[in-house]
Amino acid sequence: MYSKELPENLLTSAAESYRALDEDLLIRKALQHKTVSTLYSGLVKSGTNLSQTGMKRLKQHMTFERAARSIMLHEWQCIDEACKQHGVPVMTIKGPAASLQLYGDALVREYTDLDMVALIQDRQSMVPIMKEIGYTIHRPATMKHIKCLSQSAQINPTRVRNASRFIQEQEYIHPYHLSFLKKPFPFHVEIHNEVFEDGTSNQGMSLQHVFARSATVVQNGYGFATPDFADHAVFVLQHGSIHNWCLLHWLLDAAIILHRCDSALHREMAVRIRSLGKERHLALIVKIVQKLFPIDVPEPFQALISPHLKSVATPVRIVLDLMQQAKDGTALSKAADIRRFRLCYQLPMAKGLTKKIKVLLPFLPNWRVSQADAEAFPLPEFLQPLYVLLRPFFMISHRMNRVLLRINRAL
Repeated sequence: MYSKELPENLLTSAAESYRALDEDLLIRKALQHKTVSTLYSGLVKSGTNLSQTGMKRLKQHMTFERAARSIMLHEWQCIDEACKQHGVPVMTIKGPAASLQLYGDALVREYTDLDMVALIQDRQSMVPIMKEIGYTIHRPATMKHIKCLSQSAQINPTRVRNASRFIQEQEYIHPYHLSFLKKPFPFHVEIHNEVFEDGTSNQGMSLQHVFARSATVVQNGYGFATPDFADHAVFVLQHGSIHNWCLLHWLLDAAIILHRCDSALHREMAVRIRSLGKERHLALIVKIVQKLFPIDVPEPFQALISPHLKSVATPVRIVLDLMQQAKDGTALSKAADIRRFRLCYQLPMAKGLTKKIKVLLPFLPNWRVSQADAEAFPLPEFLQPLYVLLRPFFMISHRMNRVLLRINRAL
C-alpha cells in the first residue's frame, strides 16, 4: 500500500512556491491546477497559513471537491457493473484508480472526471450501455472550455477566436474518447478504446496486452481493473506530454513516481518506455519535475534520457512558461504563443512523420475537413494528412448539394 500523503518536502516546496502570491490568485491557481487539497495540506505542514477568510475559502473548495469525488466513486461502480453485464471488459485509468495506486486512497488525488478504457473496436458501441444507466453523449470538454472563454468580458475577442480554433484543432488531431454526462452530476465520464497510442502487439504494449497485465484496485469492497503500476506510470508520462504538463497535479503524480524507491518498477518502466519510443518524453518530465522538486533521477532512467536532455531544453521552458502564464485557461490565446508552442513543443515531441505533419497542418490554409466528411470517407491514421488534398472536393460536393436543394425547393 502506498502512502496516503505526499512527501512532506514536496508539499512544503509547493507552499513555498506560492508564498509571494496574493490569496485570491493563489486559490484560483490551486483550482486550475487541481491541487486544492495539496495546497491546503502543504500550508498546514509548512505553518504558512493564509488569512482566516482565505483558509476558509480553500477549505470550502476542498470539501466540495471531495464530495463530488465521493459521488463519482458511486457512479464508478455503476458503470463498471453495467459494462460487465454487457460483456464489455473495462479498466479505469487516472482518477480514482491512479489515486488508489499512488496514494492508497481514492479521494487523495484530485480529479474532475472519470476515465475508463473499454476493450472494443468502436467507442460508439458504449452509447447504449451508458444510456441504460442515465448517461447521454456530452460534447467534448474542449468545447465547454471555448464557451467559458467566449463568456469572459475581460478577454479580447481575437484571443478568444485564437484559443477556440487551437482547442478545436487539438480535438481534431487527437480524437481520444467519447464523453458522457448524467444530470445533475458535476462531472463527465470519458470512454477510451486505447491506452498507448503507439502501442503494438510486437512491443507487447497493445490494448490486449495492457488488459492481460491489468491489476485490481479495491474501493469499498469492490474490485476495479486498472493498468498494472508500470503501465499506468508510463501512461502518465504519455498523457502529460500530450497535455503539455502545464497542470501541477499531473506533475505531482510524476514526482511521486520518480520519488518512489522501487528500482524494479523503474526498470520495468524503462523497458516499456523504450519499446514505445518515449525516451524524449521521459527526459522532458524528468527535467520539469527537477525544476520544481528536489528529486534524483532513478538509475534505470539515466541511460534513457541522457541523449535527449539538450533537445528538450526548449519544450521544458515552454511548459514552465505555461504554468506561470496560465490564467483561466487562456495561456495559448495569442497567435504568436500558439505558433511558438506548435513549433517548439509539439513538433519536437511528436513521434514519426505522420504526427509531425499533423502538427504542421494548421499552418496550411483550409486544411480541416468536417467530422461528418471524415466519417463518410474514413482513412487510417497514417493517411489522414491526405484530407488536406480531399478538402476541396468535399467543399465542391457540399456546394453542389446546396444548389440542388435550392432547385428542388423552387420546383
